[in-house]
Amino acid sequence: MERQTKVEMTDPVFDRFRLTVEFDDGFERQVTGEGRAYNPRVSLGIQAGDVSISGAEKGYTGVYLTNFLGQALEAVETIENGEKRVIKTADGPTYLVLDPRDDETMTFAQCFSKKSADEPHERMSIEPQVIITKEAFTKEVIRLGNESLEKIFATNEDVRDHRQIRELQELLETVEDRR
Repeated sequence: MERQTKVEMTDPVFDRFRLTVEFDDGFERQVTGEGRAYNPRVSLGIQAGDVSISGAEKGYTGVYLTNFLGQALEAVETIENGEKRVIKTADGPTYLVLDPRDDETMTFAQCFSKKSADEPHERMSIEPQVIITKEAFTKEVIRLGNESLEKIFATNEDVRDHRQIRELQELLETVEDRR
């Protein structure tokens, strides 16, 4: 497998970043009691500008929704402080890497090994990576967090009092308030 060249300063910087979740029958079954109602496993699509990182064209990335959102929201502060964040997905071993480049941009990569997540020069050409703005990432994580909680509550109001849901709501409010 060919090693991927590092992301260059001349690579495009995307200020459009999109995270999509299929809130389908499987989601509904889990949230109504056939699974972890407070933390359903979902298919996550990821797109930067017109580049699909995961989704219909490349295959979705499996995540436990509230776990992923919690880690992504915590990553907002981490990347603002100039520190790298690696999020392990439910499709192990697959990792989402958020690596700040400067005050405004970061590399977003999907890696298929811990080694390539930790060491960019070890990434293979099949491991997509793009440069996005930190602002685009933050806005999109907040948007998906709010949308996900709305969908969960509309499907099963009883999970509102679950500890993990309450913690996610508090974290989401904290990140929104800091903006």
